[in-house]
Amino acid sequence: MKKMILLLLFCCTSLMAEDFSILPELIKISSGDVKIKLLKKTFWNLHSIHYKKNYAARTNGWYGTVFNYQGLGFIGSGHLENKIGEKIKALEFYIDGIKFSNKKIKESPIIECTKFKYKKISILLDVKLTYSCKLENSIITEKVKLDVIRDSAISTCYNFMHCWNPNFTDYLLAGNKTMAGTFTKADSNKNFIVYKPYIGALFNSNSNYGIVSVIKKNPTNAKSFWMLWSRIPGYRKLYLAGFRNQELAKGSSFSFEMATHFFESNSGNWKKTAKKIAKISTNNVKPASK
Repeated sequence: MKKMILLLLFCCTSLMAEDFSILPELIKISSGDVKIKLLKKTFWNLHSIHYKKNYAARTNGWYGTVFNYQGLGFIGSGHLENKIGEKIKALEFYIDGIKFSNKKIKESPIIECTKFKYKKISILLDVKLTYSCKLENSIITEKVKLDVIRDSAISTCYNFMHCWNPNFTDYLLAGNKTMAGTFTKADSNKNFIVYKPYIGALFNSNSNYGIVSVIKKNPTNAKSFWMLWSRIPGYRKLYLAGFRNQELAKGSSFSFEMATHFFESNSGNWKKTAKKIAKISTNNVKPASK
């Protein structure tokens, strides 16, 4: 029995110790109609998204999860201004259900598959982050689990940040209320906020395609909300904000899940299409929210 326990401990240690520094600077993945990129210098967060021939999400901003610690600033994603940064502890890749070593990924950084998934474990100062991203059937499904290591004072926490192309012309945010409309010049650098987040959608009326992000899991112990930042000419950035001005107690845990779908429609029907996709994605059950 003791030998078996030691063997298991050795295997776990070996898994955590796999050298991910050998990975290439960029990994490209295509599955179905969607292509994504992962970037080493941004701590293996998403770096861009293409849908068919459309450059849907851009490379000029940060993706992933970030905490704004009171008195310290942003830690996580690509932020390094306070020289702390995200500390990656483990990284795993799965292609069509088969685990690929970092050595194999280094040898074949351009991946075409039916199903791609990667998982990472990081430390964001006082919080352990477990993140996974799956691309299958042209749907991006992301999961975040946050385990608080030490008592922390958080100004804000953002999950699932996506830097969508500024050529998206229309928006729909649904939660405790619904905000929808067409972007105008007056919206430049404007934030749109909706609590109890459920649907976050954008539509390009010139190309007749859209994206809809659907919250599938949202912790009741976090007062989360959508934030859409129309930062023109850079991007239209959609965030799931997990916390704002909140004390996080050591030992507490929070889990989030979001699925991002892509669709084609027209200006008259796109909101109906987005809502229909959201209902199917969640089996018509809205996530619990505080």
